Amino acid sequence: EWLSKHRLPGLTQLSFHNFWDFLNAGRRGLVLALRNPRIPEPENTMALERLREVVQPEMLDSGSELFTDTAEPFNLAVVDGTLPGLESFGISPERLPRVV
Repeated sequence: EWLSKHRLPGLTQLSFHNFWDFLNAGRRGLVLALRNPRIPEPENTMALERLREVVQPEMLDSGSELFTDTAEPFNLAVVDGTLPGLESFGISPERLPRVV
């Protein structure tokens, strides 16, 4: 049971390959949908800063951020909100960034 609930630790980049696993991980999920999350657009930067305020990741000596378990049992993820099929989850490319 512990393994299934901790299969997606930290902040996960969602794609077609792991989306089903994220949905069926046995924990509630918080998804930040961005327009092309790999590009530092102002809206993406602002949304990620707000996520950091909520989750408060630990800054490592390497400069990386460690997103550990939050007080609530959430899986955290970022997804490219322009991917087809996300409209079923209330994510529209015209209304990004969005938290679901």
